[in-house]
Formats: sequence, C-alpha cells, structure tokens
Amino acid sequence: MKLFLNSLGLIFALGIWLGSGYFYFIYDSNFKIKISIVIIITMLLFLNTIVCIALKFASQDVVKLTKIDYILTFFFGIFGCFSARNKILEKSLEQAKNKSSEQV
Repeated sequence: MKLFLNSLGLIFALGIWLGSGYFYFIYDSNFKIKISIVIIITMLLFLNTIVCIALKFASQDVVKLTKIDYILTFFFGIFGCFSARNKILEKSLEQAKNKSSEQV
C-alpha cells in the first residue's frame, strides 16, 4: 500500500511539472498565469531543497546516499526520498542492533 501511494504521489508530482511546463511554454496564457506558475515552482524548489538538506543531515552518519536519491528528492519532494528514507532506516536499525549486542 505504501508503494502504491508513493507511486501515486510521484505521478502527481510529475503531472505538476508537466502541467506547469505546458502552461508556461506551450499554452498561450496571460501574464498573470505565467507569473503565478513561476512563483509556485520557485516555492516548490525551495521546499524540496529544504527536504534535500534534511535528508543529507539525516543520512550523514548512517549511510552514503547517491546523487540519484538527491535528484529524486529535489524534483519530487517527499515522494522522491522514499527509497533513501528506507536505506537510512535499515542502516540505523542495523547499527542499533549491533550496539545492543555489543553491550550484552
């Protein structure tokens, strides 16, 4: 179910990118619509940059993420960082098990 919802979110985000590109470059829209598209995309990229920075700090001591993880997160936001989040979670659980077994 999580994979289905994540895929649905990825498709939704891709639709936003394609729709904004269509209405900005192809469709003959007025100036107000083009300005609002620029503002929305700028806000989206700013928020996705914050998510990328948070992902970088969360994975800093746990696992080294690839550039693909950061690119997916930058363009698709929280839906793109699903696989990176799973990598971080698995490694941190593994490290917690190792620490608990060393203490016993």
